[in-house]
Amino acid sequence: MLPVSYLSVSDFVEKTWRSLLCIDHYDEHAVIFEYGATSMHVISFVDSCNHIYKIGLTAADILCQTCYP
Repeated sequence: MLPVSYLSVSDFVEKTWRSLLCIDHYDEHAVIFEYGATSMHVISFVDSCNHIYKIGLTAADILCQTCYP
C-alpha cells in the first residue's frame, strides 16, 4: 500500500471517508443521505479526525483498506 499524505484536517476527513465508504468523491450531504449517517455522526467523525490529525499520526499508523469494485 502506498503511503497517504494529508494537507489539512479537511483533507484527512475527505480521504478517510472515501476510504471507509469506497467512494470516489466525498460530499457530506451525499454521505448523510446515502449512508444514513446523521449530522451528529459526521460531527463526531470530524472531531475524531481532528484529534488524530493533531496528535500527528501518519497514514502508516491508521488502518486503511483498499476497496475493490
